[in-house]
Amino acid sequence: LCAAPAYLARHGTPQTPAELARHNCLTYAYFGRSLWQFERDGEPSGVPVSGNISANESTVLLEACVADAGISLQPLYAAAPLLRAGRLVQLLPQYRAEALGIHALYGSRRQMLPALRALLEFLAARLQGDPRWEEQPAP
Repeated sequence: LCAAPAYLARHGTPQTPAELARHNCLTYAYFGRSLWQFERDGEPSGVPVSGNISANESTVLLEACVADAGISLQPLYAAAPLLRAGRLVQLLPQYRAEALGIHALYGSRRQMLPALRALLEFLAARLQGDPRWEEQPAP
């Protein structure tokens, strides 16, 4: 969860997820008009958010966020370089946003082509071992 410093200077920095309802939140069109889910100390909570930009591509929302358009819920691997550079500020670090999985659909394990099996095994190993998925934005 992040925003540009200039956006926060103009609109204030939310201290709780509930305060996001008073901000311009840049939402993903794919997930519908948004209820952002968070967890803190094992307690889930959801907050309805809205904004003037909704897109089905995370990079569009990331660029809008950098351009001071609002608050965006971004994958850490995409936002981390901008957080480190000071172009974005991490918000509500004590809350964990709902994780989204990566899934593969295929017809049958018994009839799976060896190339498909190799691809799935490669992707699982590559993504699991890639530190960008776990990268922390600080220092």
